[in-house]
Amino acid sequence: MKGACCQSEHRSSPAPKQPAGQPASQLASQPASQPVDHLQLLGLIGLSQARARLDLASTVTPLHVRDVIAVVTESMAQTRLGAASGQASAAPSSSSKKSQLQSFVRMMQMRSAALGRSIFEFEELKEMGTRAGIMTGISNLVELANLGGYLLKKGVNMYEVVPD
Repeated sequence: MKGACCQSEHRSSPAPKQPAGQPASQLASQPASQPVDHLQLLGLIGLSQARARLDLASTVTPLHVRDVIAVVTESMAQTRLGAASGQASAAPSSSSKKSQLQSFVRMMQMRSAALGRSIFEFEELKEMGTRAGIMTGISNLVELANLGGYLLKKGVNMYEVVPD
């Protein structure tokens, strides 16, 4: 038991920064690494596992981890680049999208109950979005509602509203 206590207090030196098989010249061209907290690490682990499942692999390989790190690094770089240049995104903020989706879903469910039917064409959904005060991005909202389980795609331009 004493050994376990001592091991937990012992801090080992960090692993060498040069991965096996990678020349030091390539490391010099890489950007400085960022510190990663435990929640970010758990997220990277989960993403790596999901990446492995995409390949139908039973174990996560270093290639899966590298793919995830590359995607996350690129995403963070694009986010920083947009923030640094002061560019406002053309798309509404995530909270605005969420409120638009909520009002769109409410409108669809009320319309479905009023008409006594649950299957609608895309044009009808566009009209419902307009009635909910949404003028642009109806296609994206329909897709988000489908992904969120509020709508089920039944065919070409046909959707079923899932009851609340």
